[in-house]
This record gives sequence, structure tokens and C-alpha cells, in this order.
Amino acid sequence: MTAPTPTPRLARWLCFAALALAAGVLHHLGVVSLRGWAPRPFDEALVPILLGLLVVGHGALLAVPVRLRGEALLLTSLACGLLVSAAFTAFGVAWTLAYRRVLWSGARPAVTVLFPIATLLALFALADAAHFPTWTAAHPWTAMVSSLFALGWFLRALVVWHEARIGGARPTRREFLGYFMFAPFALTPVYMLALPRLAAVTDGVRQLDPAVQRSGARWLAYGLGLQAALTLLGHVGLDPNVGLAAALHARDWPLVVPLLVLAYPVRAVLSACGAGAMLLGLTRCFGVAMTPAFRAPLCADGVADWWRRYNIHFRELLVDLFWYPVAMRFRRRPIVAGYVGCAVVFLLGTVPLHLPKRVAQFGSPFQWPWGVMGECVVMTLLVGTALALARRRTPEPRWAALRFARRCGRRAGAWVAVCVAT
Repeated sequence: MTAPTPTPRLARWLCFAALALAAGVLHHLGVVSLRGWAPRPFDEALVPILLGLLVVGHGALLAVPVRLRGEALLLTSLACGLLVSAAFTAFGVAWTLAYRRVLWSGARPAVTVLFPIATLLALFALADAAHFPTWTAAHPWTAMVSSLFALGWFLRALVVWHEARIGGARPTRREFLGYFMFAPFALTPVYMLALPRLAAVTDGVRQLDPAVQRSGARWLAYGLGLQAALTLLGHVGLDPNVGLAAALHARDWPLVVPLLVLAYPVRAVLSACGAGAMLLGLTRCFGVAMTPAFRAPLCADGVADWWRRYNIHFRELLVDLFWYPVAMRFRRRPIVAGYVGCAVVFLLGTVPLHLPKRVAQFGSPFQWPWGVMGECVVMTLLVGTALALARRRTPEPRWAALRFARRCGRRAGAWVAVCVAT
């Protein structure tokens, strides 16, 4: 007699459980990180427990009837949230329900957007350890609530605000809570790595497409493998960051330049892609067909192409909020539109939206990101010029070898330009 074949749902759950177990073990050993770009506001020891809760929640999502999937995921999300911070979970439930009411109250968008901004500023003031050390020491929950809102919720609040502004359908209370409390996002401070649309979460959980879940397992395995490979390279002495530090100490300038480019953007991008792939895999395993945050940025053939491939979720938010209004205003003057649009996107959009991370890092809302601002000034000029030159790009050479050499040159030039700008 042959052994019984597991059902497709059981097979998907076993695959997810195995990958989650591997992620927990490798995280405990320091091989992989689920932290992303933002500092984790809670204890690293909670990561394996959170992964265990995700495994249980994933099984429940597959087992319950379709009408109860949203409730099953919400219960899993609340359990993860309570484990991370009971104070933030209580605050988050109340804030989410209030925000839903404000968004669809009929008020002007300029008024409704003030709700998440005012919340962020108020939490920053409560958690200002630099200026109110006695208060924050007596109320440690303020730092946790401020960090979790700034790094996990604020940008998604802007995504939802934009959807409501353009006439998106009003979600139910459970759907709205499920979007902000989404369980995998309690594990990792998503910050700019994961900004899915509200409908993508609600529809994905309801449909639970097996193809999306299988792709999630592949992305999760890819992220684990990429991070493990980078860690292995570091152990065998091939980490460019280590070599760069030694070359700078020795003032070996001919060696510093290539190592600098290998450290940033190459090493840094691969590390970010690994963390982004793991978060994407966890999200898609729960049925949410979120798009990747990176689309092979190291293959970009210029700075403008790099901007289209790198940190795609954050870029789409900036384009929706800042680029399109400028592009429509200057649509008959494309060169001017390119420069003005880049200035608005980078200086009025990127710099303020990087401030939450700085507050989480330094504990004060008065740490203005001057380094990010300088980078954005350079990127404004680089991307604006690249967009202008793209309108005058010469045709590709006839010979394949020349096309290949030209493509390699453009990619290397993009690496150098991004390195210099950053």
C-alpha cells in the first residue's frame, strides 16, 4: 500500500512551516535578519515565537471556511501584536477605527491627511527621550508605540489616504483592522519595504490563491538563501565592508574606490533584497499578491532606471502623492517637469518621510536627516538630468558586442553614480 498523499492545503502549510522554522533557526544563529531597514523596537528573542504564531495562523487560515478567513487572520494578527506590545495593540485598534471614520467622513483630503500626521507628531513628542528623559524613562511604552507607528503604520496610512482620496471603496471595520494589524508586518518593521494596497490585502486573504502562496514560499526560500550566502561570504573574508575599512585605514586609495562601489550599492542592495524577499514571501504565503520591493536594481542601465527598480513601493507612493500633480502641471514642458518633479519627490517627499526612521533611531523628532537631504539634492540633479538625456538617447549599435559593452558601461555608471550620491 502506498502512503496517502497530503492534500494541497496541508502541503502548502507544511512548506510554510518548514520555511518559517528555518527562518527562526537561522535568525537565532545570526545568519539571516528579518529586521529590514528599520531598527526593531522589540526584543529579538520574540522573533521565533512570532514565527510560530504565523505558522499557527497560516494553518488556521487554510482550515477555516472562506467567510471566516478574515477573522482568522485578524485573530492571528492581534495575537502577534499583543506579544510585541499590548499598549500599541490597544492604541492601534482605537486609532484604526477612528482613522476609518475620519477618512470617509466627507471632509476634504487636506483635512483628513492631518489625522495620521498629527498622530505621528504627538507620538514623537511623547517619546522625545532627548528632551524629556524623565517622562520617557517613567513611561517606556511611549518609545514602543511611537516606533511601531512610525515604522509600520504611518506610510501605510498615507497609502490608504490616497486610495480614499481617489474614490476607493470603504472597507469594513474588520478589513481596515486586518490591513493595519496584518500579522507578518508585526514581525518586521516594514517601513518602506512593504506598502501594499488595501484591496490587495483584503482580496488576497479572501481568495487565498494557491499560486500566490506557492510564489510566497519561493520568495521566502530565495530571501533565506541570499542572506545566508552573504553571511557565508563574510565568514570567508569576502565581505567588501571589511576590506573597505582596512583599505581606508591603510589609505590604499586605488583599492578604496572599487571596494566602495562593491559595498554600496552592491553589498547593501543584495542585503536589502534578501530582507525584502523574506518579507514578500511571508506576505504572499498569506495570499496577499504584493509586488516585490526591488526589481533587479543592479541591472539598471542608468540612474533613472535605478529609481524605477529600487524600493518600488516607496517610489510608487511618492509618485502618487508628489510626481503626478507636477507632471500634469508642466505636461507641455517635459524637461522642466522632470527637474521640478524630481525636486518635489526627493526634497518635499523623501526627506520628511525619512524622518520617522531618524526618530526611531535617535529618540527625538529634532534630529533632521541632513544626510538624507544632501543625498536627495544630488539625486534630484542626477535623475532630472537622466530623464532629460533619455529623451535624446542615441539608437543602439548594430553589433551585439557593442550593445553588450554599452549596456555594461551604463550599469557600471549607475553603480558609481548611486554610490557617489549616497
